Amino acid sequence: MKEYKPKKVSKTYLRNAALYYLSRFSSTEAHLEKILINKVRKRSQENTVSEEQRRWIAEVIADCARDGLVDDQSYANAKARSLHRKGWSIWRITAALRQKGVDEQKGLTAIEGLESINPDLEAAIIFARKRRLGPFSKNKSENTGPSALGQKAFAAFSRAGFAYDIAKKILRAANEDELFEMLEDDF
Repeated sequence: MKEYKPKKVSKTYLRNAALYYLSRFSSTEAHLEKILINKVRKRSQENTVSEEQRRWIAEVIADCARDGLVDDQSYANAKARSLHRKGWSIWRITAALRQKGVDEQKGLTAIEGLESINPDLEAAIIFARKRRLGPFSKNKSENTGPSALGQKAFAAFSRAGFAYDIAKKILRAANEDELFEMLEDDF
């Protein structure tokens, strides 16, 4: 059996790996750094990253940022819009951006850039429609009262990061039109 010899890591290899990754996925600088560090660790016998390799990674990321391949603010804006359209709460969007390495200021700017007066209410309506809660439910009375199903609906909103008062508004709405009137009242 042949003995495993790890391949050498060079700056060119790191640049090519970064370009290949960025050709498939959008990323932040912090996330790209994690990806490149993992690639270096997989190729080294000691499972470590030397100072020289860390310097190469920093240079590759700086080159990618300079060339416009990595832009944390545009990533944060696109990710926040995408997650908002999926019905994610502001709290949950902020957590997802933080996890990807977006700093707090850029994350707040992205959330403020959402094209809605009340993005949390709008996202909660989308969430309710997807989960068939409140007025979107087949059995309208089951999600509003103190019953076990009503408590489950409130719990679902809570786990998704929505405030109690928003969940209460949605679950107490008589029909879908009332929800959309709530949105229009906020404008």
